[in-house]
Amino acid sequence: LETDCKCIIELFSKPESQRSRLNFIIKDTIEAGRSLPEFVFKHTKREQNCVAHELAQLAKRTRHAAVWHLRFPVCEEQIIAQECNFSSK
Repeated sequence: LETDCKCIIELFSKPESQRSRLNFIIKDTIEAGRSLPEFVFKHTKREQNCVAHELAQLAKRTRHAAVWHLRFPVCEEQIIAQECNFSSK
């Protein structure tokens, strides 16, 4: 799970010591992750996480829920193409 929000990573790294109102989400996420071969929490810079940032902004602008399986919103195509071709030098 990658995020550019350090406080989220901190919440997930020590779930037993959290008193957050989001604690049930943290516990459910960790439990769901146990069914995967590998599940890690990783902080990444926003510049390296443009697609997630833009999807979050899209969610804030719209009033409906949407789920994309094996595809993505057309408005994100250019950013996804750039991120998929990203090379760190």
